[in-house]
Amino acid sequence: MPISFKPTHIRSLLKLSEQIDKFTNLVGNSLSWLTTLVIAVGFYNVIARYIGRLIGLQLSSNALIELQWYLFSLIFLLGFPYILKHAANVRVDFVYAHLSEKQQALIDFLGTVLFLIPFCIMGIWVSTNPVLQSWGYLPDGTWGEWEISSDANGLPRAH
Repeated sequence: MPISFKPTHIRSLLKLSEQIDKFTNLVGNSLSWLTTLVIAVGFYNVIARYIGRLIGLQLSSNALIELQWYLFSLIFLLGFPYILKHAANVRVDFVYAHLSEKQQALIDFLGTVLFLIPFCIMGIWVSTNPVLQSWGYLPDGTWGEWEISSDANGLPRAH
């Protein structure tokens, strides 16, 4: 028996889709400020490292380097939906560019269903236990101390 949607269901789904798109755009546009912060922290790290060598002082720290990586990871995680929505991802496909819009949409759909979604599910599956362990989940089912940075003067990951 084929699935049928009532017009009210379709309107509800379209409204939901519009809200998701608005949220994605809001987050994506907000990340430009975070990107500027990552660049500023990276710039400071480089300048401080070289000036520190000249004057014999430690002006940079592992905490700032880790902050830069955490911010970059946050931008990547939160910015990916924006990139997918606006088709701003890098494509190195000479065939795709010469296909019709309908053929491109079919490739995008199949790529999402056959590769992107399964890959995301697999990523969540394999990373759940390591994340829980870094948050202090112990093999006996209790919670202990959270993981801390292994670098001297690094950011405390949680404690």
